[in-house]
Order: sequence, then C-alpha cells, then structure tokens
Amino acid sequence: MNPEDQKVEENNVSPEVKSAVSSELSSYMNPHLSTDIPTASQSTPIGSINTNAPFIEQQGIKSKPMIRTFKSDVEETIQSQHLSSINIALAENKKMMERIQNAEFEQKTAKKNYTILIISTIFIVGGILAFAVPYFLVNRQNTAPVVQVKSTMIITPDLDEKINVDGLNLDRIASTLSERVEQSSIRLGGIKNLYLTEGQAVNEKTIDTTKFLYLIKSHTPPEILRTLKPEYMFGMHNFNGNQRFLILKVGSYENSFSGMLAWETNLWSDFKTLFALPTIIQSGQIKGIEIATFQDAIYSNKDSRVVKNSSGNIMFLYSIIDKDTIVITTNTKTLNEIISRSLKAQTVTQ
Repeated sequence: MNPEDQKVEENNVSPEVKSAVSSELSSYMNPHLSTDIPTASQSTPIGSINTNAPFIEQQGIKSKPMIRTFKSDVEETIQSQHLSSINIALAENKKMMERIQNAEFEQKTAKKNYTILIISTIFIVGGILAFAVPYFLVNRQNTAPVVQVKSTMIITPDLDEKINVDGLNLDRIASTLSERVEQSSIRLGGIKNLYLTEGQAVNEKTIDTTKFLYLIKSHTPPEILRTLKPEYMFGMHNFNGNQRFLILKVGSYENSFSGMLAWETNLWSDFKTLFALPTIIQSGQIKGIEIATFQDAIYSNKDSRVVKNSSGNIMFLYSIIDKDTIVITTNTKTLNEIISRSLKAQTVTQ
C-alpha cells in the first residue's frame, strides 16, 4: 500500500473508532483501567462503522493484551490463584508469627536446658559434699592434732629440750636426765631447760613438781610438799662445765625455810645421781666432804646453805632467793645467773 493511500484510509477512520482503539491500548498498559471496546450496535450507528475496523470490534469480543509487562504477569498470577492483597498480607503475617513462635520456642528450650544444667550441677555438688563432709569429719576426729607442750618458764632459757618419759625406765629417770646434761652443749653462760612430759598427742602433758620429785626418788619433807606449786625448772648452766640446777616454786616462805632445813639430812643423797655428786667413800668422807654438813653463806645478797670440800670449794648449795622461789645447784655462778634472770622475768611480768 502506498503511503498516500494509507494516509487517506487513516483520514477516513471515525473519531469514535479512534477513541475505542485508544481505550483498548490503554487497557493493555493498565489492566485495572481496562474498558470493553464498544460494539457497533452499542457505540455507533451501523452506517458510521468503518469497514476497515478490526474484526474483534465488530464481533463485540474483548481481546487480551498483546503487550505483556511484569506488572501484568503478576496481576494475572494473582487473578489465576484467586489471591488478593489481603491474602498476601495475611500470608506474610502468618510467616512472621511462625518465626516469632519458633524464636520463642528456641528461647524457652535454651532456658529450659540452662535450668536443667544448673539443677544437675547442684545435684552433683550436693552428692560430692554428701560424701566428702562426713569423710572429712571422720578423718578429722581420727587425726590427732599436733600439740606443742611446753613447761612454764620460771626464767628465760636459751634452749629447751623435751623428754617424754613414756617408754623410759622410770627407775632411771635421774640417771637419764644426768646423762642428757652430760651430752648437751650450749654457749658459755647459756642455760638449757630440760622438761619432762607424759602421754601422747592430745593427751601429752608436762609433769608437775610433785611427780618430778617422786621420779628422782627424793625424800621431800611434808613442809615442802604442802607448799609446792606445779611449775618447776630443771636444767644446766654452762660455766666451768655443765652445772645442774633445779628451781622450785613454793607458796610459803616460812614453811619452805623450815622444810629445807629438815631436808638437809637427805638432800645430798637425793640429788647425788641427778647432779652427779661424788659418791666415793674414803674414811667416812665423800672425797674430802663431810657428810651432811651445810654452812651458811651469802651470794648476790641472798642467804644460802652450802656444802664445801676440804679445800673450801663449794660443791652443792641451795638458796631461797625470794619469798616463793628455791634454787638448788652446784655452783655459785649458776646461782647468780638464775637470780639475774629471775629479776628480769619479774620485771617483764610486771
């Protein structure tokens, strides 16, 4: 067809037909605004219908869009499945609720698992404690605690030695103590304290004065025994050899003084083993010492009673150094050291 002939034919198309065609094209582009193409009988008189109009217009049939878009595909899918925007919203809401429920379920499961773990741990710890605590208590009852037993310090010594009499020959306690003194060593002028204990572990205790005098087989007068205090001190002083000493605490000076005078008869023999005093008898004498002869003397301004040999050297003595302390020893230097330390101890306690 010539362009001129085509132009003539377009000029022969009526405005109504053009309007119908334009409306049809618009419905293709926007299905929501689609409008049925008017038929010849509805829109225009028969005489005004151009014979060149499409066959579909003459038959009154609505044609499908010939131009397809993404929007039209979606709308066709929605229409074919009978869905609407509300249905889509409900579906999305359902999915969201399912996700929330799943999250809540997982949270509850995790919390439940955590609770189970805590409860299990408590039961395990409780079970361990149920067995461990009774076991610990039983072992604690059966295990004897370590007890440090010490004698009461009348003066401050430089060294202590504990001697437990359990298992020892009690008939030889004086000899055992004397041997310990001979085997001991300490600095010059130093004092060592040797104290006796009996019993084991928690039952161990120090031996008091009365039992000590009994173990060394002394003949202690009743006047002394009645006034004796439990604490005493036996030891050695390093001055010109190991000089032995015994300190007794009493409660009455008058009874102690009269009691010591009465004890002089047996005092040498009672302490000869403990203090290693001479025992060789030569013509009624003990190495030039007249038997049971005590003399008055004063040392460190303290009244004393001493035993001297034929050369005038002191071999044995005792002194009541204050109203409640008796010292028995073998050397005046030892007596002076004990008096000095006793005064220091009294100053500290005051």
